[in-house]
Amino acid sequence: MGALGHDGAITCSGFLASMLLGVYFGDFQFGSNPFTLLREHISNVGLPWTMKADYLSLKPFQDGKGLNPLLQNYWMTIHPPTLFLGFAATVIPFTYAIAGLWKKDFTGWMKPAIPYAFFGVMILGTGILMGGAWAYEALGFGGFWAWDPVENASLVPWLILVAAAHLLVVNQKKGTSVFAALLLNISAFLLVLYSTFLTRSGVLGDSSVHSFVDSGILAQLLVYLLFFTALSTWLMVPIRVWQLAYSAICLIFLILGLGSLMTAAEVPVAEAEKLLPGEGTMIPGLSFSFILISLIMLIIGYRKKFMVRGTEEEALWSREFWMFIGSLVLILSALHITVVTSVNVGNIFLTPFEGMFSSLYESTNGKHSNDFLSTAFCTR
Repeated sequence: MGALGHDGAITCSGFLASMLLGVYFGDFQFGSNPFTLLREHISNVGLPWTMKADYLSLKPFQDGKGLNPLLQNYWMTIHPPTLFLGFAATVIPFTYAIAGLWKKDFTGWMKPAIPYAFFGVMILGTGILMGGAWAYEALGFGGFWAWDPVENASLVPWLILVAAAHLLVVNQKKGTSVFAALLLNISAFLLVLYSTFLTRSGVLGDSSVHSFVDSGILAQLLVYLLFFTALSTWLMVPIRVWQLAYSAICLIFLILGLGSLMTAAEVPVAEAEKLLPGEGTMIPGLSFSFILISLIMLIIGYRKKFMVRGTEEEALWSREFWMFIGSLVLILSALHITVVTSVNVGNIFLTPFEGMFSSLYESTNGKHSNDFLSTAFCTR
């Protein structure tokens, strides 16, 4: 169990390290090298000052703007590293859960995972509170980034991790929530990856006060997220026939996605900036189909392997019942926040239907312009 968990952690570290490689395959960028010189950055190639070997002696490079005054706060010194430590802590319960699924020991992994799960709850929660204290003190408008999408993205994994940690405790005495414990511990880590995708892919560039823009690693972030989602789903269906079917579907989606990227028509830079990520390719449609297929597979896995029939219901006054209610509230909260935070991602998934929604908008003379489906395409 420990060796498999160690291998899982190495796999996660390998993906993170690959983001620092900065390797190019033709026009496709794989990773972003942080040691690239300013004059070598693709956006600066060909500019007059890049021809000067001593460009660092130029006045604009000597007199920088300095750190944003809002960031010159003691909370910002300790908030980011604490938050990142909390994010990193979610990988340990995740790898334990993956190891348990791999060895088909669905409960043996829980006891050693409990202290790490609660450690992640404590550290990640502390980091979020530090960010809230900084926002109230530095921003001055009396709100935690006014429910900014990027801050919501850090809150959702914590909500799921709290529910997951308490379900681990419940399952120490009664193994009636094994599937939920596995799913939530895995989901906490996957939501960290999804949060990273939201903040670093440029998807929220126009809707977040953090103003993150595309750093050129959108495709890699998507592969990172989809790989671990596919691996987790595959293991959550411990039936060979269904695993083979799911593997074949994922392989077909991968081939179609690569083919769509390689055959996509080149778009001028000015036009490309107006497009949503993935627009003009099959990637949004394939991603939506992948998510739908994965959900169906999880339902099949639960019904075929984990569903417990004929169990006695918990008493209303029992600790297990109220832990279940508390976990359910946390899960519903996380689901609500995720849906609202992911409006921009929803727009990307709906790009294949842009023509249909545009004609619908025109046929109604814009009377329902406040509707999400119409504004998704007609006002961007």
